[in-house]
Amino acid sequence: MADRSNQNNRQILEQVSSLATYTACLVAIWFWIYVREIENDRRTITHDIRLESEQVRHELLSHLFSTELCRNIIRMTPLAFTDLCEMVVREGDLRLTLQATVEEQVAKTLYLLAHNTANRELAFIFRRSGESVSRHFHIVLRAILGLFEKFIKQPDGSQVPSEIASSPRFYPYFKDYIGAIDGTHIRVKVSQREAPIYRGRKDYPTQN
Repeated sequence: MADRSNQNNRQILEQVSSLATYTACLVAIWFWIYVREIENDRRTITHDIRLESEQVRHELLSHLFSTELCRNIIRMTPLAFTDLCEMVVREGDLRLTLQATVEEQVAKTLYLLAHNTANRELAFIFRRSGESVSRHFHIVLRAILGLFEKFIKQPDGSQVPSEIASSPRFYPYFKDYIGAIDGTHIRVKVSQREAPIYRGRKDYPTQN
């Protein structure tokens, strides 16, 4: 009698154990499906937000360069802006990225320079992170600075400015001086050989 009772108890325990295992498997499967649905919803939302942001940027740039607002917003005409973009790509080594076109990067930089706006404001306008705005700004700025030697020619010292040459007050006393008239000095980039000619009160080459 006792053996039969023990056998029945073991059978009941085995059935309960099997049922618990089955239930646990069902719960695990349900939880896995639930998590997958959440991840899919999150991806869908993120994708939709990204598409919306790209559309906003596209419409913003299209509207900017097809209207008279261009000069007011970035202080350039659409034609001048296009020429600048082509130039910084050709000679300043600026490149588009997976996330941002050359036009967007340059437009953000010009807007920042023209209006001295806050980084977070520009990030909101272009639907970008503050880190992206800052990174693009410095990349474009370096590309523009790379055009320095193409547009800025340093004097070789062989010519005396007419303001000095034609004035007995200045000539010949100041014919070889740099920054000696009004005291305003601007830092210049010259070769090491020419640096002594531009040495003034500062510890780096300057020009009046």
